[in-house]
This record gives sequence, structure tokens and C-alpha cells, in this order.
Amino acid sequence: MEHESFHAEEMHKIGLNRPLKDYYNSNKGWTNELKKTFLELEERIKELRRLKERNAPESLIKEHVGDYNSGYIQNKKQFNFLKGKAKSIKKREFDIWQQEYFPNFKDIDLSTF
Repeated sequence: MEHESFHAEEMHKIGLNRPLKDYYNSNKGWTNELKKTFLELEERIKELRRLKERNAPESLIKEHVGDYNSGYIQNKKQFNFLKGKAKSIKKREFDIWQQEYFPNFKDIDLSTF
């Protein structure tokens, strides 16, 4: 539940005050797949940091890190794939958007978890 409430905060931050279910519906047109994937990645990174700060059990952290089929790793793989196949104008549009709304974004080093 905390994960989803943070998505609502993110959407408000970027000026999208729509129902949370719209976040998952790619047919609504309010953002592209690359941005949606980034928002999920950004939230998963925050989630991992929160778990670490709260001294969560290692098993819970590993569950959130996931593998190539789930969790942070799957989301990171999907983000890299989408950004890699995007046309340069879309990459630039995304980079401008990311800098505007998430200027302090930092990925995580999984070796520190």
C-alpha cells in the first residue's frame, strides 16, 4: 500500500491529478511507456532505500530486488530496453522531463544492499 501511495505523490508532483488506475492504463495517453517505467523504477529504488533505512530483514530486501522476472531488476531491465530503442527525439524529451521532475535521481548500487 505504501508503494502505491508514493506513486500518487509522484503523479501529483508532475502535475497529473488523475485516478491511480490511469497510471497503469497505457491507453490514457498521459505519459509514455518510458516515463511510466521510469516512475516505477524510481519508486522501487526509494522502496529499497526505505527498507534498508528501517533495517528490514535481508530476505525482504532480496524479495524487492527480485530477479529478471520481478522487482527492481526486471524494472531496470525494461527501462534500459525502452530507452535503448527510443528514437533520439523521444530520449531527449524524456531526459528533459526527468531533469525537470527528478533532477536528483540516483540509481542504486545493489552491492551495497
